[in-house]
Amino acid sequence: MNQNRNTDQPSEGKNALEWTVFTFSTLLVGAIIVLLGVDTLRWKEGPARLEIVKGDAKTEDGQLRVPIHIINRGETVAVNVTVEVTDTSSAQGKNATVNFDFVPRGAMREGRAIFPPDQDPAKLEARISGYEVP
Repeated sequence: MNQNRNTDQPSEGKNALEWTVFTFSTLLVGAIIVLLGVDTLRWKEGPARLEIVKGDAKTEDGQLRVPIHIINRGETVAVNVTVEVTDTSSAQGKNATVNFDFVPRGAMREGRAIFPPDQDPAKLEARISGYEVP
């Protein structure tokens, strides 16, 4: 009787590596489902609450560049946000406009307002002039 064993046939059941990958994947998918569920339960309907933070201005390439950070602390996204930066030192002050296409809730975006190099950064004021609700 020939007792030739065929070692190419797969053994029954899963090996330790397969069980490890299966367990890790199941835990990862479960954690994502729980996080999405908690986020859905905590979500409240409300408007976008936009906040502007003006950064430290720097002169580069013959231009005064003023960083503008916009933070959305509200519950909905804001689209086409327009920020106006105005020189408050004179009645005919210079101004610049920075547009942000999309600011998701809980997110921050950054842009730059550009002025001539002789502009005093302390006299610049930034305000939101408008945005769209998608």
